[in-house]
Amino acid sequence: MLFGLFVTSNDAAELPDVAAAFALNPTRVTLFPNRYAWRPCSLVAETGGDVLNKACKMKSLQGTGATGRNRVNFGERDCVLELKNCVSGLCYSTREVTMLLPQDEVKRNNSSIFSSLEIISGASKLNWTPQGFSFEANTSKVALRYSTHTCAQFYSYHGRIGEQHCEEPIEAITDLDYGLATDVMC
Repeated sequence: MLFGLFVTSNDAAELPDVAAAFALNPTRVTLFPNRYAWRPCSLVAETGGDVLNKACKMKSLQGTGATGRNRVNFGERDCVLELKNCVSGLCYSTREVTMLLPQDEVKRNNSSIFSSLEIISGASKLNWTPQGFSFEANTSKVALRYSTHTCAQFYSYHGRIGEQHCEEPIEAITDLDYGLATDVMC
């Protein structure tokens, strides 16, 4: 039976093959699939290959931009980045390159691409600024939760940018590394 905006498993016999596939797991059906501008998560742990060079590293599923920096989507929500092979006691940091974009002169609390960032486990001393973020690893596995601003939110801080490409990921952060001489230290 079709109930409101949900398809239930009882509908499988009555629906075409495509809809029957959705009936295996109840799925919300809407005319506006991205109504809130949410996008899939981009940042994941770097794995495989040389363990030393991949220790506590991340990569973007969106790839890197022309300058080799990680790209993220606007509107990523409640994403979990689980880093592996971190060294306890080391300070890991990344720079946010969106700080180089023109900003309005009005001071705001958060002009970062990230709308939220927090430690779930395995780290302490989170330092998050519009210039980037850093943390001190406590264990070999570190989990961070982050969300990014929607395109509208982000460009409300960076309104002087002529072309605002909301449909594309933005080149936002450098690789995560330790021992960087930056102002985003633990």
